[in-house]
Amino acid sequence: MGMRAGPAAVVSGVVGVAWWLASRLAWAAVGCGDWGCLPYTLGLQLVLALATLAGAAALLNSLEIRPGGRTALVAASVLVALWVAAKALPWWPPYRVAGLLATCGSFAAAGAVGAFVTDARVHPWWRFLLLAAVLAVPAAGFMVQAGNAWT
Repeated sequence: MGMRAGPAAVVSGVVGVAWWLASRLAWAAVGCGDWGCLPYTLGLQLVLALATLAGAAALLNSLEIRPGGRTALVAASVLVALWVAAKALPWWPPYRVAGLLATCGSFAAAGAVGAFVTDARVHPWWRFLLLAAVLAVPAAGFMVQAGNAWT
């Protein structure tokens, strides 16, 4: 089981670094702070996200981590959960290097979860428990935020 999670984490971490760099370059290339540029910028971000997902699936398949597409989709779902939790918590790193490391770590963790959940040898209860824990991450983030609002 761990034989899939390690390589998937490395591939996903590398894909995360590539996405982060491409995303930063895309924002810089648009170079507009006006609301009129927002649709173009968001469209470009969507294209980058889809290309990243397709690239991750192809890389995972080439490393015999199959099904790569399903693994990449689960990893993307985990990334959405982590993103929601990060929006709820005020501690997301403001510096570029810290942001790059956090992105790489988030992508690597999501890739490992995706590989574990899509492994046919994993008992369904372990899949359920891991996915329940992933779904609890955003809820925990919002609970922490709500607790901070009352102090």
